[in-house]
Amino acid sequence: MTIFYIISIITILLALYMVLTDNTFRSILAFLGTVIGVAGIYFFSHAEFLAVVQILIYGGAIVTITIFILMLTPEIEKTELKLSTKKIFAGISSLLFLGILIFTLTGLKNKIEFKSFTIKEIGTKLLTTYAVPFEIISILLLSTLIGAIIIARKN
Repeated sequence: MTIFYIISIITILLALYMVLTDNTFRSILAFLGTVIGVAGIYFFSHAEFLAVVQILIYGGAIVTITIFILMLTPEIEKTELKLSTKKIFAGISSLLFLGILIFTLTGLKNKIEFKSFTIKEIGTKLLTTYAVPFEIISILLLSTLIGAIIIARKN
């Protein structure tokens, strides 16, 4: 249980660093650390499949696409991030939402029933019942990458 808390604290600190840093590349790397930390939390919650999917999808695909977008569009690195009243309001709103979420989830703690699925059942559902949404998401990710390349080539 101690390892779970250590991973949780490191994940929260990386998420805060991701949001508060001015360097875009460091923010992406902090996002990768946050994703790995969340995968660790999944692993210690006995959801190994979610941990692997978290690392493969977010750690492998999303972070790689984001780094490619950063490399292909040099204007992103030149933008200067400043603290504004909008960001302060967004931070306060996020903390308020987090408080409401924690309050709600602690009230529902004993009312939620969890059903565990095997990896075989998840794979069967993903490739039969949810095959069309799965393919739509893959096409969306591919079109996002192609769009980033087209935008980068215009400059």
